[in-house]
Amino acid sequence: MEEMSELFYQDAYLREFEAEVIDCFPDKKGYGVILSDTLFYPEGGGQPADKGTLNGLAVIDVKRKNGAVVHYLKDEMAIGTKVIGSIDWNVRFDHMVQHSGEHLFTGVIHQMFGYDNTGFHMGDECVVLDYSGPLSKEDLAIVEQKTFEAIVANIPFEILYPSKDELAKMPYRFKKEIEGKLRIVKAGDVDICACCGTHVHLSGEIGYLKVIGLSNKKDGARVSVLFGQRAIDYMKEIYRQNQEISTLLSSTALKTSEGVKKLYDDYHEKRAELSLLQRRMLDEMIEAYPLSNDVIIREINGDNNLLRYFCEQMVLLNKAEIAVGLLANGKGYNYAIISHQRKLKPYAKPLNQALNGRGGGSDEIIQGSFECDLKTITQTIVNILK
Repeated sequence: MEEMSELFYQDAYLREFEAEVIDCFPDKKGYGVILSDTLFYPEGGGQPADKGTLNGLAVIDVKRKNGAVVHYLKDEMAIGTKVIGSIDWNVRFDHMVQHSGEHLFTGVIHQMFGYDNTGFHMGDECVVLDYSGPLSKEDLAIVEQKTFEAIVANIPFEILYPSKDELAKMPYRFKKEIEGKLRIVKAGDVDICACCGTHVHLSGEIGYLKVIGLSNKKDGARVSVLFGQRAIDYMKEIYRQNQEISTLLSSTALKTSEGVKKLYDDYHEKRAELSLLQRRMLDEMIEAYPLSNDVIIREINGDNNLLRYFCEQMVLLNKAEIAVGLLANGKGYNYAIISHQRKLKPYAKPLNQALNGRGGGSDEIIQGSFECDLKTITQTIVNILK
């Protein structure tokens, strides 16, 4: 069977088909089955394989190997067996929507910035797209709006197989040397691109889109975007969570950011006040210690800054030769050990080994965490440092 003549290329909207098993061979996934024709789209070009059944048996995966579409099943099928194949329409249509949406989105970016699409991956959660140049959030807001306008314009998606002469005059994207006939997908005046995926007939079937991520790298930008039902489900969840937040904040849904900002500012103000009180309490506690040339170990309430502050002050005020601060972290204890008289770096490894710890430092300070109980930590530190 010639590539690009399969049923999924003839009509992407078909859901069932009849065929005959022309080959079946054992494979690490189970068995590979080749049919006389197929509606199952094989993984390729960034688009995942279709899902479904053959005679009621689940198709685990579908790939193209040596020009043939191979269906992977757990069970063997005899050559010559007549099969009724059924694809999972929800999965197929989702893939059609995501791929068609990508064409419009990338077409808009190509028109606006001249960037090439250097990567395309249709994951279970979102479509990830790589572009050959940088993009800002403001850029993507415009791209998103223009793509939505193209969606509601109900642009037709055309499948073309141009001749070499026609192809030479065609301003299509993804111009790479490909042997055999080239399949071109044209979406009105928005995009024209070489592509082997499945697509909707009209852009209105895409429905909606939402950009959910952007990261810029040295060689360009990576964008995460949702189309169709994925975008609707995402916005439903955003709305649900926003409603919960607005209830907790006693604010309207359109003013949750103001409420959260106020809560955030109040939290940091109270946290700063608490930190100041904790430091004053530490100062009073440190002041109560007598001068000492011993190893002093103390559990501290607060954060890592206070942990280190305690050790620094104890050593600075000659209250300890070696000051050890411990701060509970849920799994064990964060630690800071400071001394101006003893070189501490050689002790880091034996302490970490004995107390299931991580960390290190210099001769004057070592810090990290121990996953152990307080009593064992205290005894071990005393044994190793004294």
